[in-house]
Amino acid sequence: MRAVTTTAAPVVLTTDGGAFSFGNQLRLPDDSSFVVNGLIVARDIATGDSRSWRLSDGDPKFGRGTTVVFAPVITDIGISSGATSWGVSVARIPTTARSA
Repeated sequence: MRAVTTTAAPVVLTTDGGAFSFGNQLRLPDDSSFVVNGLIVARDIATGDSRSWRLSDGDPKFGRGTTVVFAPVITDIGISSGATSWGVSVARIPTTARSA
């Protein structure tokens, strides 16, 4: 999952770095359980500053229109001096939006 941005505004990550569509998202079948582990890297190409985080997220129940959601665990890995104020958050796109 990836995206390129030139602002601090939230962006939707996609499998191909393109605009959000049904075909470039992590889609989960109904009545399943899952865990997502990943690394997030942010870099300012003008300054070379970067920051990285480890993400761990899981839902024990994902059913038809019902999801038990836990807050993801986000841990700092590395921070350059110019990126100390940077942060990251993770949100899911609602099931209704994914099924379009």
